[in-house]
Amino acid sequence: MVNHGPHRRNSRVCLLKYFKHSAGREIERRRFERAPVTVGVSYSVLGESRWQRAYAIDLSGGGICFWSVEQLEPGAEIAPRFRLPKTQRVIVAQGRVLASMFDLKTNEYSHHVTFTKISESDQQAIEECVGKIARLAPAL
Repeated sequence: MVNHGPHRRNSRVCLLKYFKHSAGREIERRRFERAPVTVGVSYSVLGESRWQRAYAIDLSGGGICFWSVEQLEPGAEIAPRFRLPKTQRVIVAQGRVLASMFDLKTNEYSHHVTFTKISESDQQAIEECVGKIARLAPAL
């Protein structure tokens, strides 16, 4: 089990880092490759028994971005559960909400979540899935 709990917050939880480009601009370097996805997500706030439905739009081995009608505060601990695209593999993890934004057009919230507890095999399965999606995506 990979545990990126609060005691290791500064070492492994960070999903992205910024580096100075040779021209002086900051460029983004993520620890995990990300891919656009459209998958259903069920999640529960830790300590609560109620499950909510949502849909993911972005996935990586380090976290997930999903839309829901429920507002989640940054720092909220949740348990997301979802099926990897085009597989029967169900991923169960724990995570922390890093950011939450409301969209006036859709009346939904976009939640950016970092995984704080996920099995190594689930994380590896996500990374393999994301890699396949990236290889199939047309170059921009």
